[in-house]
Amino acid sequence: MSDLQCPVQVLVARHGEADYETDRLSDHGGTLSPMSRAVQTAEIVAAAQGCDVTVREGLREFGVGVHAGHRFDPDPAAATFVRWLAGDLTERVEGAESGAEVIGRFAVVLEEIADLHRGEAVLVVSHGGAICTGVPALAHNLTAGFP
Repeated sequence: MSDLQCPVQVLVARHGEADYETDRLSDHGGTLSPMSRAVQTAEIVAAAQGCDVTVREGLREFGVGVHAGHRFDPDPAAATFVRWLAGDLTERVEGAESGAEVIGRFAVVLEEIADLHRGEAVLVVSHGGAICTGVPALAHNLTAGFP
């Protein structure tokens, strides 16, 4: 069987819990980079499995746009996120991506992973909002309201 006929098994997991030093919104997670929560979680698994971690920018969380630096409570992205889960992917947090754009960049990374790892199992660690938006839109057996 050629490698073109060998599917990849992609396991998607949300990063571990993070401690935040502020109650202000940021596209960088306070002093954390956009990816460090996911990278740190992936490094724990990789160490146990004896494999490497590759960071993919397209797996980052969706941005907070004009709300960066503002307080989290109430969550200014909540209404937009609910619309995405209801299937309206044209909505966006002001100054940030639409749901369709989040799914688009998420899909590109998953397609690259599938091409590079045919016949293998790969763990993808990302962020809750990106996963809840991207995975149901890309999976054939989930609806947008799944999360």
